[in-house]
Amino acid sequence: MKLHFTFKHMSSSSALVEYTADKLSRLEKFEMKPSQIQCEFWVDRHECGCDLVLRSANGQMKASGVSGEIHQAVEQAIDKLERQLQKRKSKVQHHRRPEFSQDGQLARTNESLEVEHAKLLKKRTSREAS
Repeated sequence: MKLHFTFKHMSSSSALVEYTADKLSRLEKFEMKPSQIQCEFWVDRHECGCDLVLRSANGQMKASGVSGEIHQAVEQAIDKLERQLQKRKSKVQHHRRPEFSQDGQLARTNESLEVEHAKLLKKRTSREAS
């Protein structure tokens, strides 16, 4: 994962870069392909913010966090990005509708065969009875 950092209206801080890189490392479990994250830190009067843009082969995701302290803003943005990645990963893992999977087709076939078998049994028993 490639990281790019930008600082607006504030001086660059190696401690903040290390903190953010450490926190972003927990997102690596969601990405299987190489990706790039653009981190933008900014200060506006009494608010600090962090904007994250993740670009990968699967598309682009954005998240931002605003707080009174820059570390809290980073945490908020990473949490939002993590939720987006979890949602996308679950969609990828469960992308098929169950009724069209092999198990779903087998269940439908078994149900229809049981119904047909029951009809045949009724016909046989009615013939034998007469």
